[in-house]
Amino acid sequence: MAAVSAEDRGHLQHDIASAIPAEVTQPYKPGGDFAENQLILEVGEIVWVLEQHDSGWWGGHKDSDATMGWFPAGVVRLTGPAANRKSQYYPGSVCTNDLRGVASPMGARRASDSGSKFQEHNAELVETNRNLQQELDLERQKRRDEFEEHTDKQSKLLNQIAVISRDLEKMKQEFRQKEAAIQRESESEVSRLQDDLRRKEAELAAVKATQQHQQEAADHV
Repeated sequence: MAAVSAEDRGHLQHDIASAIPAEVTQPYKPGGDFAENQLILEVGEIVWVLEQHDSGWWGGHKDSDATMGWFPAGVVRLTGPAANRKSQYYPGSVCTNDLRGVASPMGARRASDSGSKFQEHNAELVETNRNLQQELDLERQKRRDEFEEHTDKQSKLLNQIAVISRDLEKMKQEFRQKEAAIQRESESEVSRLQDDLRRKEAELAAVKATQQHQQEAADHV
């Protein structure tokens, strides 16, 4: 479509009261999932804006073309006396301020796709939450099992320590008893040896005395 001159723009008229004329300042070629519901725009073209959505997508049609579609707000510049007026937004369709519906090739599918994507995202979140909960339950059970195993090992170790301590104390008592018995036997043996020594010394003294008497007697003869 040929560009509309500046003089003609001032005379543009539209049968919907809320329509706002705008000039395309940047070319736009639709892309993505909703390309079929968007307008192809060339610099200098005039479009009639019927909806200005807060998402940054505006709805309307090109001048002299009744095909409705969506386009980025950043590629057009509002012109004419209604440039500062913003139309009301009604989800699912392009509507005028006086509530007259204008067929939107994108609205229903956008709402449906948004709902479908929301459901898919919600299902993914539920599944993720379920998986995380299962992993958390498994980790908790693993921790409980490890704790119970550690507690059991610790209990067995304490029992072993108690048994070894009792055995060690018993061995100490037996050692002390044997040491005392050996000490008593040693003292008794020493005493016996000392008695034998004294007896031998007395016998030796007696033998020497007898020998001396005999020698003296032999000397007098």
